[in-house]
Amino acid sequence: MYCSSGTGSLVNCIIAFSVAGEGVAADSDDIPTLTCCDVYGNIDGNYDANIGDQTGIDSNISVDPELCWFAIGDYRLFNTSPCLPGGHDCGVLLGAYSQGCDSPVEKTSWGRVKASWHLCAGIRHFEVRCLDRAWLVRTRLLSLR
Repeated sequence: MYCSSGTGSLVNCIIAFSVAGEGVAADSDDIPTLTCCDVYGNIDGNYDANIGDQTGIDSNISVDPELCWFAIGDYRLFNTSPCLPGGHDCGVLLGAYSQGCDSPVEKTSWGRVKASWHLCAGIRHFEVRCLDRAWLVRTRLLSLR
């Protein structure tokens, strides 16, 4: 987001994973006010030099918003997202989309992890499931004690 003409306000928003530039940038005379925003993981940093780091000021945070499926445009939030009400100081939803999926992380035992390993053509691998999709992960197995 770039402010170039007048000041503005950003309230209860998520600015994350920009692939070009900072998350929030401005001309030196056009500094926006941010309140209760999550600015995170932007390729050239979250704030430019004119704005300065706003993390911790006016309840702004800089944590992974935990978007459901960012790569395909699903910007809803995991049930564990810090941007949901109760996950931060503001107590309101940050961003435009609410919870849309559950965390893909399952509680499990080490025995269950070991049992998921397979030997195929001399290469050990295991299957990883996330959001009803599966991938085979190949790795060098040093020990399964």
